Amino acid sequence: MEVLEEKEINSHTIYHNNKGEVIPSVTTILKIINKPELVKWANVLGLRRKKYEDELNRTSIRGTTIHSLIANYITNTPMILDKSMMPYREIILSGMDRFISWYKSQDIVCLNSELVLTSDLFGGTCDFYGTLDGLYTLIDFKTSKDIYMSMILQLAGYIILLEANGYKVDQVGIVDIPEKEGLKTKFLNRSEMDEYIKVFLLCLDFYINYNRLVESYN
Repeated sequence: MEVLEEKEINSHTIYHNNKGEVIPSVTTILKIINKPELVKWANVLGLRRKKYEDELNRTSIRGTTIHSLIANYITNTPMILDKSMMPYREIILSGMDRFISWYKSQDIVCLNSELVLTSDLFGGTCDFYGTLDGLYTLIDFKTSKDIYMSMILQLAGYIILLEANGYKVDQVGIVDIPEKEGLKTKFLNRSEMDEYIKVFLLCLDFYINYNRLVESYN
């Protein structure tokens, strides 16, 4: 696997609606949800005498870089690795090798990568939209130890954006690339996502109303 070594990667996107107003991202909205797995992770780090901030920065760098390399790979463009990522090179390339092995084994066609979508109220960027086994599929790529429910809720937000913009969705999936070994996947069909969409919309409603109260309070 040939990877060029240059370029700085920027993972931050600011979304605007048709009125030019700044709107929150799907991930920002879902930050209102308590994520017990993060608390447990932080506690484990403390027991191991590791700084939470240092470990968060390391995992963030790995995740952002792998996302960028995946986007390049599935669009047949050169995979570019920022020189500052050299301390993490082996871990990153190991993850990419596992992803490429999985991708090549699938009947998969990429129609859009890093697809930026917005609505009046929120926006988001879909890692992958295309077909898998002939079905229109939304996939989010993760680099976590496991697949958590909050990740499925994130896909629910993306479904709303995709369908509002005229895209068909037959199924969604998480492809998780843990740090050390293996690769995990979880796929749900469109009808299975209805309950998750309901919960995401509740989160959106809470986010909007809470921030209105904050503004009026201040």
